[in-house]
Amino acid sequence: LCKISIVITVIKQLKTFCAKDDTITQYIHYLKSIDGIGFITAACLIGKIGDPQHLTNCRQLAGFCGLVPSEHSTGNRIKQGSITFR
Repeated sequence: LCKISIVITVIKQLKTFCAKDDTITQYIHYLKSIDGIGFITAACLIGKIGDPQHLTNCRQLAGFCGLVPSEHSTGNRIKQGSITFR
């Protein structure tokens, strides 16, 4: 129970910190608009990426996160499949 209260306190502190910066708040809002991404994931991504302005498209963000399409190749035939974690 003590560990849960510590986690809750840290999340509150993170939310307070992020709310003080309009740019961070905007980036988190954009990331949360993606299905499956909540505040904690968005804040962690922003913390890891830093300024996302250097990423010019979604493919670069996916690559940065280590998400890549699976590929099955034989000879001259290349078939890309679903997204996998690298």
